Amino acid sequence: MTPQDQKDDTWKDRAAELLRLGLEELDNERYESAAQMLLDSLTVYEAHRDEEGSLSVATYLGFALYEQGQHERAVSVWEEILRRGTSLPTVYALLAKHYKRLGQEEEVQRIFEALRKAEEQQPVPVSLEEQSTGHAEGDASGTPVPSASGSPRILVADDEENIRELMGRLLTDWGYEVELACDGEDALLAILHHHPDLVLMDIYMPKRTGLDVLLKMRAEGIDTPVIVISGYANASFVQDGLALGAEFLPKPIDLDDLESAVKYLLPGVQPGTSVESPSPETASPPPSSRPPGDTR
Repeated sequence: MTPQDQKDDTWKDRAAELLRLGLEELDNERYESAAQMLLDSLTVYEAHRDEEGSLSVATYLGFALYEQGQHERAVSVWEEILRRGTSLPTVYALLAKHYKRLGQEEEVQRIFEALRKAEEQQPVPVSLEEQSTGHAEGDASGTPVPSASGSPRILVADDEENIRELMGRLLTDWGYEVELACDGEDALLAILHHHPDLVLMDIYMPKRTGLDVLLKMRAEGIDTPVIVISGYANASFVQDGLALGAEFLPKPIDLDDLESAVKYLLPGVQPGTSVESPSPETASPPPSSRPPGDTR
């Protein structure tokens, strides 16, 4: 490794660590400290002209500011993200909600039109492997790709390695085929091209939020069941995820609740069998799949 490579790794590691700490603070609803860490991370990415990192961190920074009541600052951050051009649907959703709340319908329509144009310009993400081979394992139609073992395939997406690896080992021990993703971009690629039968996904992840991934899935007509994972059920991102049909599991994850949620969303499925459609008559939701007071 050259001295320049070591220097590059140093700033990238520092920016990523600040982002990780900021996301952890967001997950615990400590928005002021989250904003400071995210601002520090954004400063590093901007200094090294890393556009992808900058846009991802800025999305969360705006959210942290908004939750503190600094609405004008947050909106200015999100509007700058749109000005630069982005494929992050969460930013459009946050701005549309803000202008809707103010009754500014013309602004809402402007955001929707910007989103429509962005979707037209952004192709379905392609993995590096697909770029090299010229073909994908699946397509973006949502048609399941049979797993090698014949067991249901579950995608676990979380930027915290210990949580990701723990859930992966447990699900594998329970007989499921497991795929792991460390950020929102990898999660989206896996969903669009590998079509898992179930997605377990952190809501705060680098590159793309869990809400980004969920919004993109639903826009592509993919109705794969999703469980969003977060420390707090009342966070705006979590509530938006629930509105899109996701279930919820709180951190730290209770293993019995995890097993109940998986069995509820994959009813009648045993390892080595194909996935059956959910049957309301034979399955009931796990106690923790919805926040307290949610009667939907």
